[in-house]
Amino acid sequence: GETSARWRQRRSSRCRSTAGRRTANPSPGAARQTARNAGPEPAARVGRETQIWQGSHDHRGTPEAPGRVLTLVRTSGATCAGVAYRVGANVLGHLDVREQNGYQRSPVRLQRRDGTEIDAWIYIAEPGNPAWLGDAPAPAIADQIRRASGPSGRNAEYLLRLAAALRALGEDDPHVFELERLLLDQ
Repeated sequence: GETSARWRQRRSSRCRSTAGRRTANPSPGAARQTARNAGPEPAARVGRETQIWQGSHDHRGTPEAPGRVLTLVRTSGATCAGVAYRVGANVLGHLDVREQNGYQRSPVRLQRRDGTEIDAWIYIAEPGNPAWLGDAPAPAIADQIRRASGPSGRNAEYLLRLAAALRALGEDDPHVFELERLLLDQ
């Protein structure tokens, strides 16, 4: 079997945003990887950071009112920390269907905490895909998340669970935590 990860992301002051897909179940719509290791293992993707710039028309929103979910954006000097999981081909097939709303499965090299590297698969939504929403002011993103809901549930639940998962990993993501604060303050 191969290894896949529900990617948990963090932003760090060292890279402004270093992220790893998080998961509340683990993180829905988060970047997933495949790596050669025995089960969940911390790993990082260099050169990417998480941003909540991908639209979710099929899970946390609708075509008329899309939600927002994470993707990994190319950023020089950034590191996206997360967790890689070993999975079978049947799970990759399921993830290929689940992540079809703008995400593409790509082979990558992940770095373990001990500095060694592993081959992996990761789902990334690149700019220009049909569901791409891009950057916006944090209050506008939080408002969109607050209003959106889809077949997988409320978009606010996704973000709040994501923030909780990041804290459980000991990760710091100022962007996610700012959006969490904005959601909780209203």
